Amino acid sequence: MLMVDELRRALGRMILASAIALVTVLPPMALGGDVLVLDTVIRGGTVFDGSGASGTRQDVGIVGDRIVAIGDLSSRHAGRVIDATGLAVVPGFVDIHSHAVRSSAADSGLFRFPDAESYIRQGVTTAIGGPDGGSWLPVSGLIERLEVTPVAINFGTFVGHNTVRAEVMGRVDRAPSGTELAAMRGLVAAAMEDGAFGLSSGLQYIPGAYSDTDEVIALAAVAARYGGIYITHMRHEGRQLLDSVNETIRIGREAGLPAQVTHHKAMGVSMWGKSVDSLALVDAALAEGLDIGSDVYPYTASSTGIRVMFPSWALEGDRATREARFRDPDTRQAVLDGLVDNLANDRAGDDLGRVVIANCSWAPENNGKSLGELLDERDIPRSLEAAAELVLELELGGTCSAIYHTMDEADVIRFMQHPTTMIASDGGVVMPGPDVPHPRNYGAFARVLARYVRDLDALSLSDAIHKMSALPADRLGLLDRGRIAPGAFADIAVLDPETVTDRATFDEPHQFAVGVRHVLVNGEPAMLDGELTGNRPGRPLRHGQTTLAAASEPENGPVATRPLRVLFAGNSFSFYNNGIHTHFRNLLRSADETWVASSSVKMSTISGGTLAQQGPALDLLLEQYDWDVVVLQGHSREPVDPERSAVFSSAAVELSARVRAAGARPVLFMTWGYRDQPDMIEPLSRAYLAAAESAGADVAPVGWALDAARKALPGTDFFAADGRHPSLAATYLAANVFYARLVGSSPEPLGYDAGLDPETARALRQLAWQAASANHEPFGEH
Repeated sequence: MLMVDELRRALGRMILASAIALVTVLPPMALGGDVLVLDTVIRGGTVFDGSGASGTRQDVGIVGDRIVAIGDLSSRHAGRVIDATGLAVVPGFVDIHSHAVRSSAADSGLFRFPDAESYIRQGVTTAIGGPDGGSWLPVSGLIERLEVTPVAINFGTFVGHNTVRAEVMGRVDRAPSGTELAAMRGLVAAAMEDGAFGLSSGLQYIPGAYSDTDEVIALAAVAARYGGIYITHMRHEGRQLLDSVNETIRIGREAGLPAQVTHHKAMGVSMWGKSVDSLALVDAALAEGLDIGSDVYPYTASSTGIRVMFPSWALEGDRATREARFRDPDTRQAVLDGLVDNLANDRAGDDLGRVVIANCSWAPENNGKSLGELLDERDIPRSLEAAAELVLELELGGTCSAIYHTMDEADVIRFMQHPTTMIASDGGVVMPGPDVPHPRNYGAFARVLARYVRDLDALSLSDAIHKMSALPADRLGLLDRGRIAPGAFADIAVLDPETVTDRATFDEPHQFAVGVRHVLVNGEPAMLDGELTGNRPGRPLRHGQTTLAAASEPENGPVATRPLRVLFAGNSFSFYNNGIHTHFRNLLRSADETWVASSSVKMSTISGGTLAQQGPALDLLLEQYDWDVVVLQGHSREPVDPERSAVFSSAAVELSARVRAAGARPVLFMTWGYRDQPDMIEPLSRAYLAAAESAGADVAPVGWALDAARKALPGTDFFAADGRHPSLAATYLAANVFYARLVGSSPEPLGYDAGLDPETARALRQLAWQAASANHEPFGEH
């Protein structure tokens, strides 16, 4: 029988073979000693780690895609040395609200200009798309595109409520039926399983404006199950600002997830100063124990399509329907009345110069001109009524986007200074062209450092860096980005805090920022000495994919071993709580960081999938990667379902054979009895043990461990609300069972607790070891 000692010996053989292979695979390892030769060292700079702490004079050492050492590295050899004397070394900035990718590749700046120069020259290394309710669908399509189309920055996405609603219902102004709501919830769940970071909404846009709060709560609750966040372009940012903030707080409260007001603003002259009241609502929610935050861009003007000025009812339906509505005399007048109201109170006030056309693709001669200037060209007296007629004409001609100078800088600063507020651009990847876009596309992050740190002293340098790096990274669960720390990905910008400046203006927006000297993305230089390298080292990001390595470089250099390569193939029982692979990887790192690399532990899941359904994806992953262990997990009921058990057993034999043929060891993931069916574990365990014996596979007895934990810790809830899926405690327990079973040693001494109560976590590690090391018979000889 393959028991714990044999597992330990097998792992030792793997490590020995890996150490021999390492001479050729990892040439940076010094052969004559135990000190790692660095790929890159950044010397002599003032390092700001992203936490908000003041900068300190240190060196930063990088191997591969990770930071491995910080301190005095003057005696260390490196393949590349970057002199940062007199400069700030900061985490690569994280843009949580990016339009770099739009609904198609042809319209997406990141795919048109994959060097992402407008971002790189600001020090931005990571961006998250899918804001304002609009995203790619399915999300897997975007991830696959990013995997085959190298770009310079890391990119992830939210799933957009408007996109989901339009997919199911179109542009109709009504509530969804029960069937339609279920379909929308299914699309959100699929997007979250594909790696979306949460749900975004654009409740001021169509068709999101047609939804009520309960609909949004129902969809946000799906994102909550996967640990996602809710980020919203609120229903109103002008006169009904406070009602909209309250709606956002309610959605966060009732859906049970962090909620974020994106581009928090007080729009319209009559609302200037209302940042005080809006932030008071945020503070009250925080005091209640809710997780409510904001982001802001550092400008007093916004930018979006001119349709935002129309009454939402006027935009229902397709283009032909809308145009017929606009040409009907009675309806047309109602539309014009709505436009006058919006211009007067939100977008222009008493100055038609506040609304400036950014891009009219069908009439580019309008670009850069205000509504007032366009009326002047036509010898039409300036009035709100005339401006409304002009806006309707522009919409009928093919629509346009515009810039709206409607905010007060005192409000911008007040929002920016709030401790929960991070910086975001609401821009994208752009290059010079005939349009006159918002300068935030070129300068948002640089402008914070130039105007609000250096010129106005509204933020300290360390606070500004925190708001552009670790704060948004933590919001997204990207614990290994947005910071300079051992184990973090080497996303780093080196800049001159005295000269970094945004050059883009509203009159001349197509100007790159200056003052950033070097940018590294995943350890590779995207810019050196102010020149783009042409490297495109960015990666697609999936929610729950990444974790911060727990240990720094060992005192005498890292151990000369390669990582343990493990694939988890399962369904939502594996995916819940950011994925069992995340927690297993953290446990490995807590023991020895050399056992883990950025892609050495992966997960492939099919929502509701059976074991047999894992076959196609498994074949692809076996072909693309070399694995040491492949974990196979079927549907929670199929091993004990009389109609499916034979198919389960057959699939276990077939898939295990494929795994062994690829040079890996198959391990079956024994699941558990449901909350209301604890006795289910007995037939379930018999089925898994029998399948393992037939398949020549090992078994990780998670079900046994959970059964023991339910008895030993009756006060701990091991189930999600449905009574079947795992709570965080159950996923953590399962990860520890796999650690014990695969590594062959007890996880009890490890320091990783997944944020659980330390005593509970310690007890779960003990129970995992007991279950994994017990001599359960039969355990499958092979």
